[in-house]
Amino acid sequence: MLANVFGSAIKLDAAPTATDLASKEITYLIVPTVVTTSGSTGFFTWPPTNFSVDLTSQVRSRDGAVIASPRVVGVGSAETGERLSDHGIAGRRAMADALTKMQAALLETRLSPAAVQGTSATPSAKTPNNLDSISERLGRLKSLFDQGLLTKDEYEKKRKALVDEL
Repeated sequence: MLANVFGSAIKLDAAPTATDLASKEITYLIVPTVVTTSGSTGFFTWPPTNFSVDLTSQVRSRDGAVIASPRVVGVGSAETGERLSDHGIAGRRAMADALTKMQAALLETRLSPAAVQGTSATPSAKTPNNLDSISERLGRLKSLFDQGLLTKDEYEKKRKALVDEL
């Protein structure tokens, strides 16, 4: 999901130092927080019929400043026959939903080079850099739609919002 948003992503096994961030040319450090809940329609029903994933991704710049903290909630459910043959299906559906929503949320945050440096300055709506950014974001949005990660309504709403920025 992160590679879909940022072009490339690497997993770090431990908390990086400032030197690590610079040596690996890391622009953003994203720290996820995941909270799950599960439940069933019946008192004695197991595995769960309903599952939710509350996902927050804290986005930090190289210097450690928090740039954004988008939060989404993914939901998944399963019918009796499905969960009896696959105990984790509701949870996987909830996680897939949360990741799809987080991808859209990260695309909406409009992380800019100024944000990477820890400043709040962003290009004005009429600068060429912002036009390039909108064009790139429209391309990523179309790609998400083509991959089936956004519904037609979600795609049209986001596309309209980006076009309105022009």
